[in-house]
Amino acid sequence: MSRLRPEALSALRADVGEDHARGFVVCFLATLESRVGRLSGAVDACDTGEAYVAALSLHASAVMVGATDLAETLRCTLAPLRRGDLVPARAVLGDLPACVRATSGALTKAVEVA
Repeated sequence: MSRLRPEALSALRADVGEDHARGFVVCFLATLESRVGRLSGAVDACDTGEAYVAALSLHASAVMVGATDLAETLRCTLAPLRRGDLVPARAVLGDLPACVRATSGALTKAVEVA
């Protein structure tokens, strides 16, 4: 089960309005797999710079939509990637598919309810 921070979605709604917030979440969900693929590809290519940018971008978006578990999983990779260390990112990649599935399901329900 993916933890969501409902107050993050509420803050997003307050900042940009219901329609734009829903659109942001829909876009986040639609691009989630490809963004994880970007991170995975960068790690596979040993490109720490690209891996860092991919992880940071995905982390920031996950925080904005309140995807706590996904954000925390990615946060663990940021400092090591900034130092050029790919080992933690490789370890996280194994956990990401289940985390992405749980996040997608939880966010989809949250958007449907709102």
